[in-house]
Amino acid sequence: MVCSTATTAIMNLRFLDLDNEPLKMLLPIEDYRNFALISLEKANIAKILPDGLTQDESAAIQLYTLEWYPSDRSLYYQLNQTLRLEDRQQMIPWFSYLKLFLAALFKLPNVKATVWRGVKSDLTSQYPKGRRCTWWGLSSCTESTEVLKQPQFLGTTGTLFSIECLNSKNIKQHSYFQTESEILLMSATYLEVVSQLNGGADGLHIIHLKEIKPPHPLLQSPFCARQTTIQSQNIINKSVKLPTWNQ
Repeated sequence: MVCSTATTAIMNLRFLDLDNEPLKMLLPIEDYRNFALISLEKANIAKILPDGLTQDESAAIQLYTLEWYPSDRSLYYQLNQTLRLEDRQQMIPWFSYLKLFLAALFKLPNVKATVWRGVKSDLTSQYPKGRRCTWWGLSSCTESTEVLKQPQFLGTTGTLFSIECLNSKNIKQHSYFQTESEILLMSATYLEVVSQLNGGADGLHIIHLKEIKPPHPLLQSPFCARQTTIQSQNIINKSVKLPTWNQ
C-alpha cells in the first residue's frame, strides 16, 4: 500500500464515512481484551514513528489516522468496516491491534463537548427524532463547523451531525494530521436523535444527536478491573505532591 499525504480530499475521508453505519444492534465488542498487550510490530501492523503515551500506543493512534490510496485500503476504513459487521468472528484478526489501539484511547481523558461530523448525502430519513442507535465504527469529528463546510468536506449540501458527546477522545497530539484537531468518538457510541433541521432539497440538513448510556455495555474495556484500579492509583500517586519538611 502506498501512503498518500498530498491529497486533501483523501486525507479527510475519515470524516465522511458515516453512511456505512448499519444503525442496528450488534453483539458487543469484546474478547479482544483476552489477548496480550503487545508491541505494534508484533501486532502485525507497520511501524510508525510514535510520540506520547507509550511509543507503541501513540503509534497505534497515528497509524489509524494515516490514509492509503485507494482510501478503502486504509487501516481505519478496513477496521471500521469490520467493527460494523454482524459476524464478530471477522474481528479476530484485528484483536491484537485493537487492544493496543483501544488501550491508548482509554488512557486519554474523555472529552465532553459538542462535536460535528458530516456526510455528503441526505440521511434525515434514517434519523427520526427519538431514535436510538449505535455507531459501531470509530467516528472522526471536529469542534468547528467551518472545517466541515469547506469544499473538500461537505460544502453547503449533505447532512451535518451535531453531537453532544460524553466519552470522545482528542487525538490531535497523536494524529498524523495534527492541523485537523480531530475528536474521535469511540466505537459502539450509543446515541439518541434530539432534533432535525431540514435545509431543503439543495441545503445542508442538520441532525442533533446526544450520547447516552447504552442499555448494556457495548465496548469492553481493554483493562480488567484490577488493572484499572492499579492504573488509577498510579495516576493518583503521581499527581499527589508530598510536602517537604525543613530539617
